[in-house]
Amino acid sequence: MKKLIFAFAITSMFALAAFAQTPKPPARTTTAASAPASGESAGASAGAPAGGTGAEGKLAYINTGKFSSDINELKSKLDGLNAEFDPKKKEVQGEEEALNNLKNKINSQGAPPSAYRSADSGLMKPLKERRRSIARKRITTR
Repeated sequence: MKKLIFAFAITSMFALAAFAQTPKPPARTTTAASAPASGESAGASAGAPAGGTGAEGKLAYINTGKFSSDINELKSKLDGLNAEFDPKKKEVQGEEEALNNLKNKINSQGAPPSAYRSADSGLMKPLKERRRSIARKRITTR
């Protein structure tokens, strides 16, 4: 008996929560332009209800069986794309590692700041070339 009362209480709370979320329909107003011209029909329609006062909502149905089959198809397509772009990704990662190694080499040499400012210096030229090539490869993989 206690389980039945508990189930009824939970169900009624869910019903109240759902009812509280339904929006109120906008109030319908009649203007003189929308009222009928003849006095006879105007009096007859004045007492008639406006109709359509229920709240409008949407009901969605989720087909879980189709979802489980389609998610496997999506996963296989995603794995195919990853396999296609994996060599390019590894190539870009290798270039980034080489760039970081070059940066560390330049920093470890302790060159004066004037060597960094010169674009044609032997230290900065390979660094800039690697940056450009990595940027180009990233753009082509997108």
